[in-house]
Amino acid sequence: MITKQTKEYGDLFRQASEDLKKYNTSYQLISDPNTQDKTPILKTNYVVIELTADDYVPKTYYIQKSEGVYEIDNSLTFTPGQTYYYDAAEQITSLDEYFSYIEDLNHINRKYTILPLDEEPFVIDANTRTITVPKSFKDNGISVQGDEAAETIYFKIDRFFDATDLDMMDIYVQWRSSELDEEGNPVEKVSPIWVKDIESQPGYIIFGWPISSKATTTDGKIQFSVRFYKYDREEEKLTYSLSTLTCTAEIKPSLNFDLPGIIKDGKERIDDATNLINNRFVNSTGITGGTPAAEPLFVKDLEGNSFVDEKGNNVKEAFLDKKTGIREDSVEAVSTDGGAITYTWKKYNIDTNERMQGLDSNGQDVMPYETIHVVSTDKERNPNKLYYIASTISGGATPVYTLYKGAIPPEDEETIIYEKVSQGTMNSVGKYIVTSTNRVKQSRKTADSTMVYIKRPSEVSVEESFKDKLSAIIPAQEKDSDVPGSVILSVKATTQDTVDKKPNDVTYQWYKKPITAKPDDETEWTKITPGGIGNSYTVMGYDAVVGGVHEGDGYYKAIVTNTLNKETTSTESKVCRVTHTASIPAIKETSDLSKPVSLAKRIGFSIEGSIPVEAGEAGRTDDDTFEYQWFIYRYSNINKLQEDREKAEKQEYLFDKDLEIVGATKAKIKLEDYTIPAAADSDTWAGLTIFCQVTNVYNGTKAVRCSRFFDILRDAAADGE
Repeated sequence: MITKQTKEYGDLFRQASEDLKKYNTSYQLISDPNTQDKTPILKTNYVVIELTADDYVPKTYYIQKSEGVYEIDNSLTFTPGQTYYYDAAEQITSLDEYFSYIEDLNHINRKYTILPLDEEPFVIDANTRTITVPKSFKDNGISVQGDEAAETIYFKIDRFFDATDLDMMDIYVQWRSSELDEEGNPVEKVSPIWVKDIESQPGYIIFGWPISSKATTTDGKIQFSVRFYKYDREEEKLTYSLSTLTCTAEIKPSLNFDLPGIIKDGKERIDDATNLINNRFVNSTGITGGTPAAEPLFVKDLEGNSFVDEKGNNVKEAFLDKKTGIREDSVEAVSTDGGAITYTWKKYNIDTNERMQGLDSNGQDVMPYETIHVVSTDKERNPNKLYYIASTISGGATPVYTLYKGAIPPEDEETIIYEKVSQGTMNSVGKYIVTSTNRVKQSRKTADSTMVYIKRPSEVSVEESFKDKLSAIIPAQEKDSDVPGSVILSVKATTQDTVDKKPNDVTYQWYKKPITAKPDDETEWTKITPGGIGNSYTVMGYDAVVGGVHEGDGYYKAIVTNTLNKETTSTESKVCRVTHTASIPAIKETSDLSKPVSLAKRIGFSIEGSIPVEAGEAGRTDDDTFEYQWFIYRYSNINKLQEDREKAEKQEYLFDKDLEIVGATKAKIKLEDYTIPAAADSDTWAGLTIFCQVTNVYNGTKAVRCSRFFDILRDAAADGE
C-alpha cells in the first residue's frame, strides 16, 4: 500500500531518532563498554537544561551515563542534583528524512520497515486457525503479476497460544500459485518471513511475507497458510507445529515481460526516451533547499591482487587465512564537504551475484563489520580526515576516542594519533565490496570500493605415473632376502590457483581396495594410514600367499584435494591394479596322450589350464586369461628326444625351436582343422609328436608352461598318406 505521512508517524519518527542515536555506523550499541566508536548514526548535541520539579516532564530529558554516552531518563519523578540534558540536534520529522535512514533502521530493528502504519494486517485467529484477508486486499489482490518483492503483507496473531510462546517458533508461509510446472502440477513453495515484531503491540506477533516473483509468475488465485514450528536438528524431527487453515487471495493480471532478458539481450525491444528528456533540462540559477552531498573519496581501499573479471571490471582477488579461516580488511573514506561518512559492507554470491544478508547456518552474521580506530601513519594532516586521540574510561580498559584538531606530532613524541576506519571480516567464498556514504543533512552521495573476490578452489588436474597401463607389478623378492618387493605409484597434480605468487598447496590421500573386489565396486575402498598422504606411495609385498593373494596386491588410487578459502575440490586419479607377476599355470591333459591319426584328426587332443590357490591369483578378472598355442615337437637326435620326453612328463619342458601349428590356439584341437607346417618335412600327421604351450596372462604379465607330449600313431586308415 502507499505510504503517506500522517500524524501517527510522529511517534515512529521519535522512536527511530532515539535508536539512531543509540547505535554507531557499525550498528553497535554505544552504551556497550566494548564499543570503541561512540559516534551515533544520527548526530546529537546534548545541552544542559536547568529544570525544577515543576518543569520536569517524564521520559523527555537525557542523563549522562558515561563519557559520550547519554540515555533517556526513564524515571517518573524529578531528582534533585541530577544534571539533565536535551538534544538540540536535528530529529527525523518527515518521511523523506525517515527513508534517508531506512537502511540503518533496518539493521537496528526490522520493525521500522513495517510500512505504511495504517495498513491492515492479515489477522490470524489461533483458535479457529483462520486468516482474515483485509478488504483492501480482497478488492485489489495481494500483488500483481510480475511483481518482485514489491508488496509485503503483514500478519498479526496472539503471541501466546495454550502453553506456548509462538515467538519461540520458526515461521514459514506455505503457498500454492496458479502456475503449473512441467508435469502439470501447481507450483508450491515455502517462504521465510521478513520481520517479527513483538514490541509495537505487546501480546501480539506481527510478521511480514515479502511476495516474490516466483509467486507472481501467473495471475489468478493463490492459496497460502502460515506454519509455526520447531525442528530438532539432532533428532531430525518436528517438536512443535501449528498451522493455519488455507487462505485464498488473488494475484492481479499484468503484462509480464522477461525484463532482465530484454535489458540484457533484447535492445531492439527497448524504447528509450530518457535522453530526449535529459537534454531538455538546464540548471536553474536559483536553488532552494540544501546543497547536494559530495561523493566520498576512498583514502584506503580493499587490498588484493588486481585482475580483470569476465565483464571487464578492474577487481581484486584475496584469500582467507588458512589458520583462522577469515580475512580482515579495512577501508577509509573522507568527505570533502564536512559530511558524515558511513559504510556498508556487502557480500554477494560468487555464482549468482545475489546479495547475501542476515545470519548463516551457524547463526553468525554473513557480513560482519565494525568501526575501529587504528594508528595513523600520516606525516601531515589531511584536511579532509578526522583524527583522534585515546583515553581510558576509569575502571575499565576500553579506550574512548575524542577528536584531535591539532597538527600531526613528530614521531619522537609520545602522542598517538588515530584514524577511524571500517573493518570487515570476509569469512567465506564470495564477492565483497564496501559502499561509503557521505551524508550532509538529508542529502547523500555514495561511492564503492574496489570489489574483492574470495574465489573457490580451481579443479585439480592429475597425471599418473601408471596412466598408460593402469597397472603395476611388485617384483619378486631377491633370492635368500627378507626384503619385500616394492613398486612406487605417483601422481602429479596441478591447479590454476596461485597464493603469494606460489602454486596453492594440494593434499594427497591414497586408498586401497582388495584385489579380490570387483573393479567397479566403490564400497570397499579404505584409506591408507599411516603413510598414504604424499604424491607417491610405495606398495610393498612379500612373495608369500595368504588367503589366495599376495601381500600388497590390490587396487590403488589417490584423491588429490585443493583447499582454498575453506572450500575444497577433489579429483580422483585413475585406478592402478597392483599385483605380483603371473604364476606358472597348471596343466591337465584331458584326452589320451596318444591316438591313431584318424582319431587325432576327427576327435583331437585337449588340455585344461588353471591356476592353483597357492599361486596367489584369487583376484583374477576377465582380463586375466589363458593363451594356448600348439606345436609340433622337433628333436635333433634320439638322445635329446628321450631327455625331452622325461621333462615333458614332469611338465618341465621348455619351448625350443618347435614348429607352430598355425591357428591352433584353443585348449582343444582337431588336427583335421589345421595344416602341417612345411618345415615338418612330413605330409602326414602320423608319427609326429605335438604339445601345447599354455600362457597365463595376469595383469599384463605372462608365465608359460608346456603340456606333456601327445603322440600321433599310424592306423590302417592312415596307411598311404
